Amino acid sequence: MYQLNMQRLGLFIRRQSIMNIKSFWIALGAISGFLTILTILIAYVNPYALENLKALYIVVFYFSGLIFTSKIFSELDKPQKSYSLLTLPVSNMEKMAGAWLITSPGFTMIYLLFIFLIISLSSLISGAEISLRYFFDLDTWRSVGVYLVIQTFFMLGACTFKGNNFLKTILSILLFCVLISIFSALTVSLIFKGGQVDSRTMDIGFTTYITDTFVPVISFLFWYLLGPFMLLVSFFKLKERQV
Repeated sequence: MYQLNMQRLGLFIRRQSIMNIKSFWIALGAISGFLTILTILIAYVNPYALENLKALYIVVFYFSGLIFTSKIFSELDKPQKSYSLLTLPVSNMEKMAGAWLITSPGFTMIYLLFIFLIISLSSLISGAEISLRYFFDLDTWRSVGVYLVIQTFFMLGACTFKGNNFLKTILSILLFCVLISIFSALTVSLIFKGGQVDSRTMDIGFTTYITDTFVPVISFLFWYLLGPFMLLVSFFKLKERQV
């Protein structure tokens, strides 16, 4: 089934949001409560030290969003619950689109709104004028962009694994990185005879090729093609799992 009906998609998003509200609060609720208290406390004592919390906000965003993504199809892990999902009058395309909208742009907007609210609340309580610009800067938006790409790996894990999807996806990514590292080391060893890379003796044409062609191509593949490709694979995995 490849149909995409907006009304069915909306109903499916509503159903999945209600069904996964528990996972959402598990992923975000407890940590966010701690983050709220910590932010207000620091804002009251030293408002200008809030900039140091930015990295923590991003880490919480990544972990909570990726855990939530890993649980979006948790119904499929339990035979007694999977029946209701499998028999829904919704196409696989609509299921995948709905799951992605909830866990990727939907979760991102809710989390950024949450950060906006706790910083505004901290400013109100402390009485200090705390600028939001330090958080919503270019680095933050770049981190959000990286999340939108990485999140598709965990969507694939949610469609592939049965149980402990988050940990299994992390393990798969680590294993893949190890294989890529070994392949890269062997390639460098073969090209540079022993793996000793000396930029002073490196051919200028090769250096230009790396900086002007190879790096831009890898960057383009990461930002524009990797995410859609992983979602396409996720779609076929979901379809295969429902057969």
